[in-house]
Amino acid sequence: ANAGPAGDCPTDREVPMADQRQGLRKSIVIHDEGSRIGSVGRIYLDDATGEVTFLTARAGLFGQREVFVPLAGALVSDGLVEVPFSTELVKRAPLATDDPHLTPDQEAAILRHYGLPFILPEPSSLN
Repeated sequence: ANAGPAGDCPTDREVPMADQRQGLRKSIVIHDEGSRIGSVGRIYLDDATGEVTFLTARAGLFGQREVFVPLAGALVSDGLVEVPFSTELVKRAPLATDDPHLTPDQEAAILRHYGLPFILPEPSSLN
C-alpha cells in the first residue's frame, strides 16, 4: 500500500512523511471506479506510529459536508486518494469535528461505518 504521493521519487519510502502529508492536503478523494468524492480536508495520524490513518473529505454540494475516511486499502498517487468505498458510503460517514485528535470511540464508530475491524490498543501501548 502506498503511504503518500510519490512525486518524482522512484519509491514511496523515499518521500519524507512531512512531504506525504503536504501532498495529501492537496489531493482529491475518489472511489475505486474513479468518481470524485471530494477534496482532502484534514489528516489524522496514528498516535503510536505517526502514520496517516484517517483523513476527511469535503463531500457533497460545494464540499459542505466534511466526513471521515479511513486510509485502509487506499491507493495514493498523483494528487488522488483512491478509496475502496462507494461515494454514497463516504457521504454518509460520520461528520468531522473540530477536534484534531480522534478518541478510540470515534475511531471505532468510523471503522464500523465502513465495515472495518477495530482493535483496541493494549493498555501498555497507551502510555
